[in-house]
Amino acid sequence: MSHLSIIILNKITNDTLNIVDEIKDLSNLNNSNEMNLRIVDLMLENKVISVDIIQELVEKGKLNIKDINVILNKYKGE
Repeated sequence: MSHLSIIILNKITNDTLNIVDEIKDLSNLNNSNEMNLRIVDLMLENKVISVDIIQELVEKGKLNIKDINVILNKYKGE
């Protein structure tokens, strides 16, 4: 494996671990809807998932989070 490949994998791994840690920290919130909104925001911010995928899940009834559109509107057009 080349040095560049190792650097890229290291960056991806570190970014993933940071996101997981941030999500874990959110589990302390008492309000599950607020926690879910923040997790979706975090995932969109870090481009783990797209607005289109979230919207599709909402439309199919697979994701039901109050005020999700506030978060989605923040990332539309990116």
